[in-house]
Amino acid sequence: MCMNYCVVNFALILYLDFSFFAIDSNMAQAVRRIYKEGGIWSFWAGTPSRTIEGALLGAFFILGSTLTKNRVLAMGGSPFVAALAGGTVGGVAQSLVMTPAGE
Repeated sequence: MCMNYCVVNFALILYLDFSFFAIDSNMAQAVRRIYKEGGIWSFWAGTPSRTIEGALLGAFFILGSTLTKNRVLAMGGSPFVAALAGGTVGGVAQSLVMTPAGE
């Protein structure tokens, strides 16, 4: 009984090891291609726009979260409920900013 399991387990490990090398060579090819097409700076393409997007997402999350937590605490809610509501509203505010119009 262990013989079948051990053979299958060994084959799976052997497959995973070979697939790891395949992924590694594909990644090396991708790195070479990116460098060849745009030079070293192409690895950071899109960084300014992603930085602005991240800042806006963070700002909307913090704004929604903080305002909601303060409001729930002012209404007499527990800190746990305030944190839960704040995280939920902050997440919804963040997703409203991220969701494309008309989708």
